[in-house]
Amino acid sequence: MQFVLPPWDHPAASENEVCFVTYCNSSNQIPDEDKTDDGKFFYTNAFEIRQDPSSHHLLMQIPIDTFGGNDVDPSLVSNWACMGGGGADQSCDPLDAGNCGSGVCAGPVEASSGSRAAPEVNPITFSGTQQAQFGRENYLLPHTEKVMCDTTLLPQGARFTGMNSPTHKHGKHFWYELPSGEHIYDSYVYSDPLQKYFDPPLAFDSEDPEERRLKFCALFNNGVDGAGDDAACDSTPGAGDGFCNACPIVGGVTTENEMFGPSISYFVQP
Repeated sequence: MQFVLPPWDHPAASENEVCFVTYCNSSNQIPDEDKTDDGKFFYTNAFEIRQDPSSHHLLMQIPIDTFGGNDVDPSLVSNWACMGGGGADQSCDPLDAGNCGSGVCAGPVEASSGSRAAPEVNPITFSGTQQAQFGRENYLLPHTEKVMCDTTLLPQGARFTGMNSPTHKHGKHFWYELPSGEHIYDSYVYSDPLQKYFDPPLAFDSEDPEERRLKFCALFNNGVDGAGDDAACDSTPGAGDGFCNACPIVGGVTTENEMFGPSISYFVQP
């Protein structure tokens, strides 16, 4: 199953993040054997996101009521209109999948801050996901390195299916540890982080919360050992004419800022 986002304007020398609502009923596309017993959810084992090079991130969210098995009411959103396709900007019915042609029937676009560009494609998976942010109370001084660590507590019965590592360009190493201290993930490239999956999933059934606590850490480098030092900016190797003006780094949504937190997927065994 694929979700395709329509294009939107992305002016030169700018950053923007936009949000909008779409409606999809995919119940007829899911094989019965992949559905839960009540038919309201389904199981998958992978997802993939494809974006243009100027894209930064893509977040897909669903109303929290749907996790209780409730249907989504598209009438709660007004001013549905076609985005992209031959009927762009014309009003549309979100329940009619074909009324926008090659475009998408969507709610009003809401501007935010950040950076991303379209189109983006996201075959979706349903599972528990937790993400956190490099807080603005944390910062990284110029020409320093810093290791940040935190933990996340998984619910009893969690079946851990996979993870990746959300940092920006100053993130040089991201890892996850089990309560035993064993590394189950190591990634070293912020722009192409390792996507790791577990089949069968890792089981977290202990009654002791500390046995279900996952540790995650990241090494951030702001201008140390060639990652922004003066020598790395020389016009030719050894010229001694380079100058690197590193800046304090705080948390934020742009690539020049940083982020830190777990990006994990799991489901809870009934």
